Amino acid sequence: MTRRRRRLAWLTLALPLAAGGVRAQDAPGAALAAFVSIDGPIDSLTERTLEARVKRAMERRPRFLVVAISSPGGEVEASRTIAWNLHNLDDVTVVAWIRGRALSGATMAAFGCDLIAMRPDGQLGDVMPIQVDAFGLLAPDVAEKMIVPVRKDLRDLAELKGYPGDVAEAMVDPRIELRRVEVKDERTGRLRPEWLSAKALAELPYERKARIASEAVVVRDGELLVIGAEQALDMGVARLIADDEPALLAALATEFSLGEVVAVHEASLWWEHVVRFITWWPVKVLLFAVGMIALVTALGAPGQGIPEVVAAVCLGAVFFGSYLIGLSDHVEVVLFVIGVALVAVELFVTPGFGVLGGAGLLLVAGSLLLTFQKFVLPRTPGEWELFRLNVGRTVLGLTGALVGVVLLGRYMPRLGLLRRLVLTQTLPAAVEPTAAQELAPVGTSGEAATVLRPVGKVRVGQDVFDAVAEEGFVALGQAVVVVGHRAGQLVVASRPEATEVPAEVSP
Repeated sequence: MTRRRRRLAWLTLALPLAAGGVRAQDAPGAALAAFVSIDGPIDSLTERTLEARVKRAMERRPRFLVVAISSPGGEVEASRTIAWNLHNLDDVTVVAWIRGRALSGATMAAFGCDLIAMRPDGQLGDVMPIQVDAFGLLAPDVAEKMIVPVRKDLRDLAELKGYPGDVAEAMVDPRIELRRVEVKDERTGRLRPEWLSAKALAELPYERKARIASEAVVVRDGELLVIGAEQALDMGVARLIADDEPALLAALATEFSLGEVVAVHEASLWWEHVVRFITWWPVKVLLFAVGMIALVTALGAPGQGIPEVVAAVCLGAVFFGSYLIGLSDHVEVVLFVIGVALVAVELFVTPGFGVLGGAGLLLVAGSLLLTFQKFVLPRTPGEWELFRLNVGRTVLGLTGALVGVVLLGRYMPRLGLLRRLVLTQTLPAAVEPTAAQELAPVGTSGEAATVLRPVGKVRVGQDVFDAVAEEGFVALGQAVVVVGHRAGQLVVASRPEATEVPAEVSP
């Protein structure tokens, strides 16, 4: 009975893990369609996780790799990499299934697939790269050097996959006017639609122009092309329209003359959402500031445990999260460690705040700055805009850390953090007594060895001292009493109560 219960428990645990392959096992002779998805903005994390999911899906040797896309687009470089990676896949038919809006970089990813299927509400287009200013707002002007490479990439992908090249360019460049022309076929006499730019239409040979039966403007100069499912089907961009997954599988089976197509889904990686959250720039800046505060606290009062753990977790999340999305590697970590070491030397070894501390802060700032960007020094206008934006984020993180350290030094003085920034040691106020103070203390009597006007000399016993008269004048031989000391001199006064100090008797 116990063995049977164990088997039942293992079966219960195994069922969810095998759920993705149940349908394929139920139909062993059917073609397999492995589904992966692109949801939300496209960035370096999307690129990395999609690559891992595609690799895992390809281990099943599927007939189709279906990339379900619902995305507003995102980073140009990540979108370009995804598109060409999908284009370069062998031994599988890559299908882009547009489940809603797939604009900008998502359209580029779709053009890297062998076949595009769309839901009736699907959209493609608007691939023009955009700039952001220092406040994260869209800039109205877009540099020509940013449009050209994207336009070329999209046209190359389109022509390699059999999509109309001028349609692809009209999605990127608003200066391209796209027209739909109906050309009469020489053999059949039927009208065949074509989509050409105004420039391409003007360059057609005369014989071809003579066969054009009609012409209409699809998108005017100054507009970007965005197409729906029916228009994409008419243009030859999309081949299938499917409302849902079963309809898509049935359409693939019909299109490729297959008996049945079954689906298996590759779920998102468990850490994908966590990494996306901790690499969101406000969270990254907050983690950096908290980590730096905890690190300085740990250095100022070592051995507590909690500050060390907080610093390791927060700073580890900043750098490891950025590493997972391709924004950092060992260089940023090395810069950070060296920077912290220099700041620590300045704080805890040498007093004051000078060259070492400043250099350390620059290295720490540089390590954080590089976790926001793939480039080191900006070259293109887009990189310059992103660089300025990232500098602001870095300054915000450092400012937060410094404010936190100052508040700790103010309200937790036992840490002694700020006291190490300046030299607080002073010379003692009291010094060793002089010979005049030891041999002629206050109250000792003597006589004027010279006239004091008011400075002169006074004999106390057998010793003669420089003295100054408190009253301004003392006659020679007059009895005086010591009333104070000033800079090695005796301060004396002639007083009736002054008595002679007995002279020391010589042996």
